[in-house]
Amino acid sequence: MDGDDRTVFHVTADGVELEFEGTEEFVTRQVERFRGFLERAIGFAATGQATLEAPDVAVANTPASIVAFSDFAAANPVRDGRGAIQERILMAIYHMEHNVGRPGATTDDISFCFSQAGWEEPGSLHNHLGILKRKKGLLDDSAGRGLYRLSEAGREYCSHRFR
Repeated sequence: MDGDDRTVFHVTADGVELEFEGTEEFVTRQVERFRGFLERAIGFAATGQATLEAPDVAVANTPASIVAFSDFAAANPVRDGRGAIQERILMAIYHMEHNVGRPGATTDDISFCFSQAGWEEPGSLHNHLGILKRKKGLLDDSAGRGLYRLSEAGREYCSHRFR
């Protein structure tokens, strides 16, 4: 690809840096894939301003509409007090698996969800994850290191608790 055919898109927002380089068609597809994140990161969705212009490009395996975690959390209020942090963690993991289509969630994903909902991130996130996994059996032991996935019992709990 010579210099005339090269398109570059670069943005840093919410602690995430995205850069795409390639043909205009390739870069356009990538921008469309991350459109929801980009709109939230730069405040379009919150302020009601016009959304990013996107051409009619079909992106394979991308859900037409991914529910923002802030909307999901607002529709599924959690209790306060004892157990609230663990329920919020389960909600974040369930959201990543059920609404976003990811195979699980990392601690960064969980932290991002907490920030999107306006919740204070627990200082002992790993401790809570360990309790959910080993003591309560709500997280799958077979998920790789750093990936937290709901167990069958966790999916059952979340599917009845969150809509």
